[in-house]
Amino acid sequence: MKYISDSFEERHKVLVDERIALDEEKDSYTERNIFYVLKNTRWNYLVEYSKDENVGVIIDDALTLIEKDNSSFKNVRNLIISI
Repeated sequence: MKYISDSFEERHKVLVDERIALDEEKDSYTERNIFYVLKNTRWNYLVEYSKDENVGVIIDDALTLIEKDNSSFKNVRNLIISI
């Protein structure tokens, strides 16, 4: 998840620096094979709530949201869960 979030943040910085697109413009990410990552599924958000007693639910919800917006993530998620 950190890699997915880092890739998103890197692309987001480029888009903001070039004033090409806003955070919500999913195509600006997917055209570069970068998963679109909602704010509450980004690594920094997960770290912020890492000590929460419901951290497992927070992570599972994040994975579900990423999978919903990025169908190709489904196989990766199944691999992560099986490890």
